[in-house]
Amino acid sequence: MDRRLSPRFFKRDEPMVWRKHVTVGGESAVPGETVDPAKFDVGQRQRLWCGGQAIYAKDWTGRTDIAPEVPETLETASLVTIEAQKAGWYEISAPWLDEPEKVRGKVAAEARAAEIEAMAHSDA
Repeated sequence: MDRRLSPRFFKRDEPMVWRKHVTVGGESAVPGETVDPAKFDVGQRQRLWCGGQAIYAKDWTGRTDIAPEVPETLETASLVTIEAQKAGWYEISAPWLDEPEKVRGKVAAEARAAEIEAMAHSDA
């Protein structure tokens, strides 16, 4: 797992570009194209960065190492699921985890799910 993709290292004001082909809100995004901060709030941009769909513009090399025949959508790209449990606990599961992880709080669960998703992309 690339620990540099942890939410705590996210630079919220840094310009970002798409790292791979994705479809967001019915619109196709092309690698190298700017991620419009007017369309995505800070939390969404953080998830895009943690999940590897977007990178900082200063880090863009022009390399499109991930170019699927059928573009992914943000809704179907993730195999990580979050299920609400009792008393504010959330269960995070993914096919590569031995057992689901339990996290307290929705924000913490979303951040941990992004880390788990990034783990899968870094192993590819």
